[in-house]
Amino acid sequence: MAKERYALLPVRGILMDPADITLELLNRDWALVSPEPDAIDALVQSPDGFGGNVAMIRDRMKPDAMLMVKCFMEEIDYSGWQRASLKAEQIISALNVMALYKPMYELVTGAGRGGVRSLPVPLWVNRVPEHPELPIVFDRERFWMSGHAQPLSWPNTMMMKPFGKRTMADVDAAILGAPTICANLLNGQASGGVESCAHALMLAFNSTTLGQFVSQAVGTLDILFGENDSARWASMETYVSTLCRPAPADLVRNLFKVRHKFTHRHQEPKSPEIHLTTLAVVAASIIHWNDMLKAYGDRAAALDVLEAIGRLERASRTGSQSITDAKNSLLEMSPLPQWVQDWLQPYGSLPD
Repeated sequence: MAKERYALLPVRGILMDPADITLELLNRDWALVSPEPDAIDALVQSPDGFGGNVAMIRDRMKPDAMLMVKCFMEEIDYSGWQRASLKAEQIISALNVMALYKPMYELVTGAGRGGVRSLPVPLWVNRVPEHPELPIVFDRERFWMSGHAQPLSWPNTMMMKPFGKRTMADVDAAILGAPTICANLLNGQASGGVESCAHALMLAFNSTTLGQFVSQAVGTLDILFGENDSARWASMETYVSTLCRPAPADLVRNLFKVRHKFTHRHQEPKSPEIHLTTLAVVAASIIHWNDMLKAYGDRAAALDVLEAIGRLERASRTGSQSITDAKNSLLEMSPLPQWVQDWLQPYGSLPD
């Protein structure tokens, strides 16, 4: 007989307070908890070996938190664990979209027009250890050193510590204040390819190189629009440029070129911050595409409107005010979060 059990998966992107771990969390379908073994031990009556295994995951994967998912399974039931894993990915995908609208942490980095730029803190299920010990340096006589190499500068635990740990009450409050699409994702009711796109984007955060992330993240937009043929792919750059306004069209064009170079020639991008620009482009596309789905009813109609905007864009070169007015009436979109606006505007040269 299947019994009530709980699956734990390592998560990056949110710090949870160890004091928030109580037996009450076991009444929830899911919860984010601190990865501290001594705190997690409080969830079981006989913790022998439990904290040690959590410590092993914590030390190897360096998670910021653990996602606990309630599930029902037999003593040995691989399919049950697989279902729990898929449910965990669905939950984190939903929370990650919520973070695209308003991150749980407001971090600041780099130089921008106002002297600073906001840095997004994405959430994802951590599947591979970051900071591989590369390069390893040795000669004929001895081993000399190894150094950490991690080209994707997502915010790490040390960067988030000044902002304090979160509780499940904080997460629940953020969900209540989030757009409807986030609740739909949590309930598995999202449409228009948003759910599959969010899942694919969450998996992309396990990328180990800049080029790999750009390729996977831009590829999620094909899922978002629900298309997979050469004609639509050729139009996607125009779709994305429209949804990312007021980002320069050249920024989106360069991003698609970077993806093409990595996918077809395995050339890594040169810009050390291109993953942040990529995430902003994907976030703007998801947010504004969701607006269009609500405004026009379904995916086919929204795609037709995007194509109409592209045609009006070309026609507006004649200088006709009527065409410009028609285009602008279709371009009314909700304001983007500040961090998205920050990374849609290049500072210096365009990322490549």
